[in-house]
Amino acid sequence: MKLHLHQLLLFGILLFSIFLLGNATFPPPANTGAPGEGLCSDCHGGNNPLGLDGDIVINGLPHNPMDGERYQLEVILRNPNGLASRGGFQMVVLDGQNNNFGQLENPSNNSRTRNFGGKQYFEHNPARNFPGGNEIVWTVDWIAPNNPSNREVNIYASGNIADGNGDSSNDFIVTTLFQANLELPSSTAEIRTQALSFFPNPTSEVLNVKGISNGSTYRYQIVDPMGRLVDKGELTGGSVNVKHLPVGTYFITIANEGEIHSGKFIKQ
Repeated sequence: MKLHLHQLLLFGILLFSIFLLGNATFPPPANTGAPGEGLCSDCHGGNNPLGLDGDIVINGLPHNPMDGERYQLEVILRNPNGLASRGGFQMVVLDGQNNNFGQLENPSNNSRTRNFGGKQYFEHNPARNFPGGNEIVWTVDWIAPNNPSNREVNIYASGNIADGNGDSSNDFIVTTLFQANLELPSSTAEIRTQALSFFPNPTSEVLNVKGISNGSTYRYQIVDPMGRLVDKGELTGGSVNVKHLPVGTYFITIANEGEIHSGKFIKQ
């Protein structure tokens, strides 16, 4: 059976349309800009004739995250001049040797996680329209690994700021790299649960901590029942100011170079 030229052209247009629709639903894998990977610009780009602007930002992870902790990450795609209509992204978390690092869970609406080539990706599913504030926000929980041999955290993300007309040549591609170092207890650390006492409990303003070693520097982190980080800092004077926290139940972790303690308290 012979195909006429116009039939071949229609078939090619159909295949290209399916490809564009697939990328609007979710991106092809391994396009975060990480070492050995491509970028969104492999499929989208052009000379940006519409003058689209913006960037992609990763929020929610401190520069010294703690071993085994859960953090809610935000991927924010921004278009300040408001000329874009749609946006999408892809993100991956790797260690210093470009291996998958930690676990991604609980993606927000219009996003997903998926595994490919030994790595776990967080990505749009599908692409979203820019709201009035000219920012699109996706969230996902990242769980830090326990006792990894490599402590570097590298979060690579690539975003597509698009005019939404279905022509990929008008899109504006942005990238980011967030770096941190996983803070682990020393190999001789003693892990103790509920070894400290916290009072008063419930409390409305200050949570006192009894049982810490004199002369040691302690750090603390407070998370809510969903595992979201709500406060962190250095313990001073054996107490933590929790006046700013909403009423509810919280979990606190206190650590120094040789110990990790955890407990639960109620803010009233």
